[in-house]
Parts: sequence; structure tokens; C-alpha cells
Amino acid sequence: MTSVAHSLKRKLVQRTGSGIALILMVILAVSCLIPFLWMIAVSLMTQFEAFHYPPSLIPSSPQWDNYSNAMTALPFGRFFLNSAIMTVFTMVGQLFVISTGAYAFSRLKFPGRDGLFKFYLLFMMLPGVVTL
Repeated sequence: MTSVAHSLKRKLVQRTGSGIALILMVILAVSCLIPFLWMIAVSLMTQFEAFHYPPSLIPSSPQWDNYSNAMTALPFGRFFLNSAIMTVFTMVGQLFVISTGAYAFSRLKFPGRDGLFKFYLLFMMLPGVVTL
């Protein structure tokens, strides 16, 4: 096989692989968007439509007042403020703790440092629900 034919074959394999990867990424992206689109569709349905079987993908008559009813039924402004306060304090606390830990692991030499670092990484990788 000549070098030109070998080069063309290699390019064809690379393009085929890139095309397959692109198709898989598009399928993955669409599969991630479907629950979000379903959530929006159900939020615009009546209660009867939302629980009807087989489910409808598009509401027959969008109920835009569902959003205003949801915002006035409970104090969502207060809920949002509570969430924002907790998020800010958690983020600042984690930034402080993680920065000081990173400084200690990068600059200080002490016995058991590598084992402790692996233990630290192990707990950082675990979801919060698991450690709860």
C-alpha cells in the first residue's frame, strides 16, 4: 500500500470516528434536554392534563397563570433569599477551608501527608448526600 493510500485511509478513519463522536454527543445532549422540556410542558398544563395517560407532549391550552399561582401560594421570595444566603456562606466557607488545605498540602512537608491528601480527595469526590 502506498503512503498516499495509507494517508487517505487514516483520514477516513479519523473523520468517521469524529462523525460517530458527534452523533453520540448530539444524542446525549438531546437526552439531557428532554427532561427540561418536559418540565416546562407540564408546568403549562392543567392538573388533569399533567396526570393523563398517555402523556401529551404539548399542552392543549397553556396555563400561564400557573406561574403566578405558584409564586403567590407560598413565600418563594423568602425561600429564594434563604437559599441565596446559605449558598453564599457555604461558598465562602468552602473557599477558605479548601484554600488553606491546598496551601498546607503544597507547601508543608509532614509525615503522612500523601495518605492524608488521598483521604482528603476521597471525601471531596463523594457527593454530599453520601456523607450526610
